Amino acid sequence: MINIYQFLEWCLPSSFLILLVLLLRLITKRWISPVLRYSLWLVVLLRLLLPFNPLESIFSIMNPAESLIDSSNVIRPIIDLTRHIDPGFYYDSNYILHYQPLVTSWRYMIFGIWCYGMFVAANSVILNNWKLWRKLKIEREPLFDHTDPIRPRLYRLKGLASPCLFGLRHPSIYLNAAAFEDPTILEHAMAHEKAHYRHGDHFWSVLRLLVLILHWYNPLVWIACAISKQDGEAAADD
Repeated sequence: MINIYQFLEWCLPSSFLILLVLLLRLITKRWISPVLRYSLWLVVLLRLLLPFNPLESIFSIMNPAESLIDSSNVIRPIIDLTRHIDPGFYYDSNYILHYQPLVTSWRYMIFGIWCYGMFVAANSVILNNWKLWRKLKIEREPLFDHTDPIRPRLYRLKGLASPCLFGLRHPSIYLNAAAFEDPTILEHAMAHEKAHYRHGDHFWSVLRLLVLILHWYNPLVWIACAISKQDGEAAADD
């Protein structure tokens, strides 16, 4: 189980980093390309996926607080155990005195809530993607003979809201009926989705969903994922 202080050292710096990237996007909006602006989110992604800071040192701001809390867990002599038991002390079945900090129950409760949230978020992600995969697999129409393993496969799908790139192991481009109404629109849609493929956005999308599952409780993470997705679309148009 992750220590509550390690959890805070994972959550708080990640939130500050998100705010920093949002500020950098705002300041450098006219100075950097969409691709470079999109790449800023890579640092945030890595920090959100790593529960422990690899550059953590003894000067961490959380270390003094953790040491202070740990020092309070030391068992002090009790004059009369039969008449006075401090909160946190208890006897087991063999009448042996033990000490357990009261904060432990809160730690387990917070950890349980976090795990339950991850379970709900993961089920939602898996179910939604499974439904989409079933729809694409059943209703898609191949456009060409797929003999080239390098290029993403092309499919046409009626009722699709917009063209998309879907799949992890074998990503494919799905085009809607509107894309075939105009050759210019079709060319733009193809170029846009192929740019997503070159950028590896099918991998980044999975990692983005994983981040949302891990940090479902943090609204800044939801904002970061939404804006990074918008930056990915802008980078594909660049």
